[in-house]
Order: sequence, then structure tokens, then C-alpha cells
Amino acid sequence: MINLFKPNVDIDDALIHYKETLESGWFGRGNMNNKFEELLSNFLGVKKDQVHTVSSCTDAIFAICDSLSLMESDIVIVPTNSFPSVPTAVLASGAKLEILDIDISTGNICINELEKFCKNQTPSAIFVTDYGGIPVDVKKLKKVVGKNCLILVDAAASLGTSLVNNTSYIHKSADFVCYSFDAMKLITTGEGGAAVIKNKKLMQKFKEFTYLGLPARSKSGLDVAKSKGLAGWWEYDITCLGRRAVMSNLAASLGVSQMKGINKKLKIRSKNRKLYESSLASLEDIKFISQSVKKYNYSNYFCTIYSSRRDDLALYLLENGVYSSFRYWPINKISFFKDFCKDNDYPNSNFMAYNALNLPIHDSLNGKDIKKITSLIIEFYKTNEKNQTIRE
Repeated sequence: MINLFKPNVDIDDALIHYKETLESGWFGRGNMNNKFEELLSNFLGVKKDQVHTVSSCTDAIFAICDSLSLMESDIVIVPTNSFPSVPTAVLASGAKLEILDIDISTGNICINELEKFCKNQTPSAIFVTDYGGIPVDVKKLKKVVGKNCLILVDAAASLGTSLVNNTSYIHKSADFVCYSFDAMKLITTGEGGAAVIKNKKLMQKFKEFTYLGLPARSKSGLDVAKSKGLAGWWEYDITCLGRRAVMSNLAASLGVSQMKGINKKLKIRSKNRKLYESSLASLEDIKFISQSVKKYNYSNYFCTIYSSRRDDLALYLLENGVYSSFRYWPINKISFFKDFCKDNDYPNSNFMAYNALNLPIHDSLNGKDIKKITSLIIEFYKTNEKNQTIRE
């Protein structure tokens, strides 16, 4: 079976870093986290003190909503393509959730819908998603929502997306950006995530929320004992109600081991995308979500196509050993959020829900795998000439 996602880890290199951590005797948050954060900050092009690793991207999403001390009067905009953790975190914070439609050309928030909303209401924050690694234009968002609206970005799938011939951080105008290192991502720590926060006070508060409300700059009991030479090093205080959401040294070890190969991974994914496009170019029913390759290098976490016969095609691929899927099932289709949605307000989201398909594109694939998948898609259209009405 060719899976939609598959981790690609250099086992020998990973074992070297695991061995180092195991021999250190310290498995909690420690030196490997610092090393992983340094590698991430260098790769992203941001300062090291602006990066903080946590136990998952979802924990980062909940923690930032807590850290902002949102209230009932605060409006937070979320696009329909968001993973459920985003709207759930907004509601858990006590803020007012507003859900807007997407642009089918990118899968990201629809700027026109955002402009309409902002004519009558002023949001306190907007929490957008880079769909499959396609970046949201934060500068354009800023012009629409205004300078007082916080811009939060779920970049779980866009580690590796960058500006062409430009070393500046792709989301440098955002107030918060989070990344995922779960088992299906470009870099995996099993479970894990990281946040990029440029405001020092907000970063300190974020760190405290993700570690039980303990002061971000507090020392360990052993360090206190050594520095003071007095008893009582077991005493501590907290600054807020928090949770334990730290990334362990063991998890960070796996992350560190993969960073040196990240550019190779990205090249393989880019090559796979080009093979898909060239091989399927003759099929009129297949349309790819667009990429601006002159402006961006892409992470290619998703390879998303539109097909009027999506369901039949997905079943055909599955029957022949290829697992494809559609992510993410839109918020306006999830019953838990129905009270915040009017389904007729989301025509683009609905179109995508019934016509989009994600094909395998991960860096464990080779040219032979891509050829099998594209040959199956071409074969499907040749042997199934009956047209199917597009679902909307």
C-alpha cells in the first residue's frame, strides 16, 4: 500500500542522538530541546529566543489562546479549512468565534469574505491556516484586518515553505506561528510542535502557560541549591493557571537528527509535485491547487487536486493499493460547530469538500511510486468514461 503519509527517518543518525540523550540521564526538557530550537531558528531565519518547542502543535494553539487572555467581547476569525484544534481553542478561551469561507485556488482564507466582514465588525485576532504548506499572505491580511488585530498562523504543514531568493522569515509580520512535528509531518518527533513568537512578553507568558504556570526564568531545584547554598530550594510559585505541554529531550533528539536532511526532503517532494503535474496535464478533469513557484518554495505537504469524480477516483486508487484522502473536513460540516455557521455562506468550502483529493507526495516515495499513481489515475479516466456531476 502506498500511504498518503510516511515518515522518512535516518535510523542510524537518530540512534546516535537518542544514545546521547539516554546517556545524559535527563529525558525531560533539556539540552536537545535547545539544540533543536537553535536548528529550527536557523532554518526559519528567526532569533533563537523567538522559538519554543512544545508537546504538540495543538498544545501551542491552546496555549496562545490562553496567553492572549481573550474575552467574550473579542472576535476571532477562523477559516473553514482549519483543523478542529483552532476553533476549539478559540471557544475554550471564551472568545467569540467567526468562521469565514476559503479561496478554492489556494485552500486558504478568502480575502474578499474577510474584507466584507471587516467593513462591519472589528476582529481582535485572526487565526489562519497555511493549507498544505501554501502560505497565507500575512501582509495582505494585515491591510484588511488593521494593525490592532493579532495575526495567528497555523503553519503545521508549511515548515520548508519559503520565499524564493529571500532569506527573510515567511511569516515575519505574524504575531504567532505554530509548527507540527507529529508522525506525518516533514520533520517528526513522534508528537511535538513549536511556536514562533516575536513579542518577548507574550513568549514569556506562553512558556509559563505550557509549563504549569511556573515562571519562565525560574531555575531548577538543583541549580537553586548550588547557587544559594541554602535549604528551601524546593519552594516555588506560579504566575498563572497553566498546563504541562513540554517537548522531551527524547523527542527533540529525533527532531535534531532530521534537520540536516530537511532540504533533501523538500527537493524530493518538489520533484514529486512536478511529476504529478507533467503526467496528468492531459486530463481536463484534473486541476491542481495552484502554486506561485516564482515567489515561493513550497513544503508540498499536500498535493491537492480537484476532480468532478473525486469519490470514485479515491476508491479506485484504494482498490489498487494507493491511499489518498481529503484534509481537512471543513469546520462548517462538523456538527459541533454548526451553531457558528450558516452553510450557505461557504460555497467554496463546500466545493472543496466534495471535489478535492490529496495524493501521496511524501519524501519516502520514488519515481516508480509516482508513475504507478499517475498511471492508475489515467487508467481510471480511460476505463470510466461516464461523467459525474460536480457536487457543490
